[in-house]
This record gives sequence, C-alpha cells and structure tokens, in this order.
Amino acid sequence: MQVPTWDGELYFQYHRGVFTTQAETKGRIRRSEENVLNAEKFASLATLYERPYPQNMEETWKNLLFDHFHDIMPGSGIAVNYLDAKRNLEDVDRAANDITQGSLKEIAAHIDTQRNRIPIILFNSLSWPRTGVTELEAQLPGPASQIEVVDSSGKPAEFQLLSMDPETHRARFLLLASTPSLGYQTYLVRATAKAMPVHSMLKASADTLENEFVRVKIDLQSGCMTSLFDKRSGTESVAPAETDTGGPKSTTCGNLPQTFVDEPQQWDAWNIDADFEKLHWDLDKADEVKLV
Repeated sequence: MQVPTWDGELYFQYHRGVFTTQAETKGRIRRSEENVLNAEKFASLATLYERPYPQNMEETWKNLLFDHFHDIMPGSGIAVNYLDAKRNLEDVDRAANDITQGSLKEIAAHIDTQRNRIPIILFNSLSWPRTGVTELEAQLPGPASQIEVVDSSGKPAEFQLLSMDPETHRARFLLLASTPSLGYQTYLVRATAKAMPVHSMLKASADTLENEFVRVKIDLQSGCMTSLFDKRSGTESVAPAETDTGGPKSTTCGNLPQTFVDEPQQWDAWNIDADFEKLHWDLDKADEVKLV
C-alpha cells in the first residue's frame, strides 16, 4: 500500500479570511495567553519565598484553552460564540491578574527599597533582558519642580519629566528602563531644584524623525512615509517612486493604507475571494499631518 505524502503547508486557501476575521477575539486570546503565562512565571518565582502555588492555575489554563476551539479562534463561528468567548476570557484575565499581583507583591516585599527616595520596581517576564521607554508616576512627599531618577546602583537614568501636579505632588515621567530576564530593576526618584540634562539622540521636525539608527521622512500632504533610511548600514528601505510614461511622477508611500470591497461569493464572514484586489482605494490624502 502506498501512503500519500504532502510536501508544504497544510493551508486551506478557500477559507483564507479566517486569518483576519474576529480580530477582537484573536487579540483577547493572545493577551490572555500572555497574562496566564506571566502569572505562572511569577507564581513559580514567588514559591521561592514559600508563597503557596495557586490552586486555580490549572483551571485558568483550561478556561483559556477552551477558546482555542476550531470555530472560536479562527473566527468561523456564529455571533454568540464570541460573546461567550469574551466573557470567558475576561474571567481568565481576572484570575491571571490576581495571581500575578499577589506574586509580585510577595517578591517586592523582599526587595530593599530603604534608600530615602521613592522606589519604583519594574518587572520583566520575558526570557531575555529588555530595554525600553515606559511612562511612570511617582508620589513625591512635598512640592517640587524637578526630579532625579537613578537605578539601584546609583547610576543616573535617562528620563523625561512630563508633568508635575502642584496639588498632589505627583510626577509623571518617561523612563528609559533596563530590566534583566525574568527579573526586576529598582529605580529611585527624588525631588531636585534644577532640571537634569537630557541626553537624547532624537531629532524631530515637521516632516522628519531621526535617531542614531534610522531617519524617516513623511509627506505632509498624505502622511505617507517616503523614506526609511538605515544609518547603520547606509541603506534605504522604501522603494523609489515610479514615473508614469507621459504623466506626473507618482508619490512613494512606505505605509500606504488601502480599503477593499469585502463581499465574497460564499461564507461572507471569513472568506476572501482570489480576485479581491481588483477593486480597492488608496487612502493617500490626510486631513492633517503634524508633529506631536
């Protein structure tokens, strides 16, 4: 007997629209997956301080996996499926968040924060170190016009003060934070009399954004990205504009949004016909393009 073999993806092209339909449910499932996985990670770490492992973790995973069902995740079910999925995933998120918050409080209780400054603890659930900008708020003990931020070793951190509430003395700021994998970093905030120097490589104008890595140019009429230049490799990532024979030069657009007619012949909720690209519109005119 000869057993047939298939070389390639097991992809059913007829129902290709399942990749795009019910985006809200797909997003909820993905966020819930991250929430439950984070809860499991931090709950496991909290057991190092003899915090009991949560008994409802297995039930939370099972409730999440229920929405991986054949007609829920791909978006090929009837409307009531997604109402049930929404309620179920909300329950999953509540359980996962309760587990995470309890575990983080246990871990934070063992961190030394007695430094005569306001402590902020940032956790990283990823399996690799992370550096990025995050928006934070610190409650200062009294009136202040400026702040200073340092890490746990006393090294000054890069930050930008956004606002200072004169009534509550809350400072809202952006922080360029670095945290180790599956760990935490403590930052310390205090009031100062003068502003700290800002070391930023960012340059911004009406139609250009630039840092040490890339330079981006924006068309002020359309909002299109006309250039994305990699300064490290010296390469341009956006293809040049084409010139129509006997006509004006077209404008290049590296981020052109388009709309298509969504009326498939069958299974209108999740099918995309093969010729869907024949009728579409380019959204290449903007009401306003400005630097914020």
